[in-house]
Amino acid sequence: MFFLLLGASIIFILLSILGFIYAFSKKITDSLFEDLLNDTSGFLFIFALLGKLWLWICKKNFKLKHYYKIFRFTSFIFGFICIFLAIMIWFVNWKFVMEIIKKPLF
Repeated sequence: MFFLLLGASIIFILLSILGFIYAFSKKITDSLFEDLLNDTSGFLFIFALLGKLWLWICKKNFKLKHYYKIFRFTSFIFGFICIFLAIMIWFVNWKFVMEIIKKPLF
């Protein structure tokens, strides 16, 4: 159970690092995501694809001068939520959760 919690925490921390990179990078352009999509595979590819999709959604729904700010803000919030989950996963009473899961519903 310890290694499962440790692995989940590491994954959430990596996700938060990606969110903070997008939030605090100097230039957020489509070429940033194009480079990530062309140069990586696996874990980073998926999140570069999601970042490109989110940037496209922000670009389509908000004005030109505001969509970068909204993208940065939502990236920061995503990173903060992932850090929160990485910390809070250690405070859950997993024995109690497993007992609830094993009980039949009816």
